[in-house]
Amino acid sequence: MTTTGARAASGVTHPLDPLTAEEIRAAVEIVRAQGRLTDRARFPTVALREPPKSNVLAFEDNGALDRQVEFVILDKGHKRTFETVVSVTRGEVVSWTEAPAGRQPPVLWEEWDEAEEAVKSDPRFIDACRRRGIDDLEFVFVDPVSSGNFGFEHERGKRLVRGVAYWRRDGRDNGYAYPIEGVIPIVDLYEGKVAELWEGPEIPLPPQPGRYAPDDVGELRNDLKPLEITQPEGLSFAVEGNRIEWQKWSMRVTMHPREGLVLHLLSYDGRPILYRAALSEMVVPYGDTSQAHFWKAVFDAGEYGLGKFANSLERDCDCLGEIVYLDALFCDEHGEPMTIKNAVCLHEEDHGILWKHYDGRSEDVEVRRSRRLVISYIATVGNYEYGFYWYLYQDGNIEHEVKATGIMQTQGLAEGQMPEYGALIAPRLGAMHHQHWFNYRFDFTVDGVKNSVYEVDTEPLPIDDSNPYGNAMMPIERLIGSESEGARDLSLQANRYWKVVNPAVTNDLGTPVAYKLMPGGNSTLLCHPDSPMAKRARFVGHHLWVTRYDPAERYAAGEYPNQSDPDELTGIPKFQEAGRALENEDVVVWYSFGHTHLTRPEDWPVTPVLRIGFTLAPEAFFSANPALDVPPPASHCRGASAEA
Repeated sequence: MTTTGARAASGVTHPLDPLTAEEIRAAVEIVRAQGRLTDRARFPTVALREPPKSNVLAFEDNGALDRQVEFVILDKGHKRTFETVVSVTRGEVVSWTEAPAGRQPPVLWEEWDEAEEAVKSDPRFIDACRRRGIDDLEFVFVDPVSSGNFGFEHERGKRLVRGVAYWRRDGRDNGYAYPIEGVIPIVDLYEGKVAELWEGPEIPLPPQPGRYAPDDVGELRNDLKPLEITQPEGLSFAVEGNRIEWQKWSMRVTMHPREGLVLHLLSYDGRPILYRAALSEMVVPYGDTSQAHFWKAVFDAGEYGLGKFANSLERDCDCLGEIVYLDALFCDEHGEPMTIKNAVCLHEEDHGILWKHYDGRSEDVEVRRSRRLVISYIATVGNYEYGFYWYLYQDGNIEHEVKATGIMQTQGLAEGQMPEYGALIAPRLGAMHHQHWFNYRFDFTVDGVKNSVYEVDTEPLPIDDSNPYGNAMMPIERLIGSESEGARDLSLQANRYWKVVNPAVTNDLGTPVAYKLMPGGNSTLLCHPDSPMAKRARFVGHHLWVTRYDPAERYAAGEYPNQSDPDELTGIPKFQEAGRALENEDVVVWYSFGHTHLTRPEDWPVTPVLRIGFTLAPEAFFSANPALDVPPPASHCRGASAEA
């Protein structure tokens, strides 16, 4: 693969091209040839080992490539975890290390089935179901939920999930309408059996189904007329491999098995803005204190792997209009290539007015319509769906939106009982209050690698001789330096935002160029800071963190959040302890944002989309409105002068 011809034949032409099926097979063969693994070895994470940033930035077409693959290997035969890097270019192992004791890779797909099989064959569980009126377990299903870590001595050293069980009336019923309340089997995934079963009061199944298919909801609306989106002259964007060009934007898009959608080398009109941007981690802590629910706080990326749960998207369903789809090629847990068809959707959308002005004296009108490029994928992890949407705009704005939908975690209730930490959503059925927290890692390269980060507060000025009417306001900028690395929070009163500046590059007005992070909706973590959940998710303790770039510092909650020790400092708080200089350096910005979901009946049986996100916007990156050159939509939109 070192020759141009071999590279072209394999389809690999750039260091950030996704792994091919041939590379995956070759890498797995190299690993197995070492003779160090048992037949129970599995591959939770297999991904391209991205080359050093400096090599990528200096790469020229037809340059030499050393394609490397990184593995997290769980050998259940030895109960050990290995971290391995191989070069498929050279056909050799680059490194092979054993992860420290207690590190647990993500839950495997096969463990979902193994956990359910173990639970449904356990006599204690069978008896608990029988006492709740379920004699036939054919339509019982068990969601294996990551167990967390609460310092229970008898759980130490085990690979565990806690089962949450539901019943269906038939194979297509909404089982979340029928939680088997108060029965929590704890499955030892190494042994493949139920290690312990927690059981609370015997609460009968709720009485009503929660079906939501068209045939189940009654008469459908009949007043919707067709809404068609057409582009008769074709698309305005181009896709070559994983490289996308649209308007003045250019980037590379890949799917990572853990992080999901990753944007690389994002630039506008040839000017770099982001080297890499992706979801680093997310966590969903629940607020119920009962034995059946207190432990629920799923790290969907690090404990399961969001990328591998991507949906195959369908035209006119998940995306509308003229679509280009990208497949996601991963390695399955047995070492075979697997393809998720249509995992990523690319399309354009009209987005209303871009800019407009009506001159009342001349009666001239200038108006431009906004168009945006949408890059999206949707992951289903258990009961929830998460849609991740990147929007690129003609004026240089970058927006990201998470759309959460799916089905809420439910709890069965006794007759007359009201949920203490949730809402009643159907007769004898509750849904627990919870939060959805996301952390994004931004490796900025604003017109170059060396950047500085400023916190910007807008402050009212005191009434004095220079401000006699008290109406003056002024943005106050504070450089985030090593002494405050990693600890900044939102302030509504100050209209706070943060900007990443390149002090060595100025626009035509002499102002240093910058991109600013503008928060959208957000919250604060509502579980107690001393709780095991808060300690394991310390990255949500602050909204913004800034660290010096280190390729080994990738994940907000550390490399192994599954069953992580609450008392061990990992992830961003550990990274920022170094106190590294941040001014005019290669910096990484981490942004945490959360949605507090106070549940309601309107969220049942399927939750309407909940939206949350942020915007990255140019600030002095340009010397004027960069979208002045967008052509007008039609001559009749330009007022009197056009008519004349």
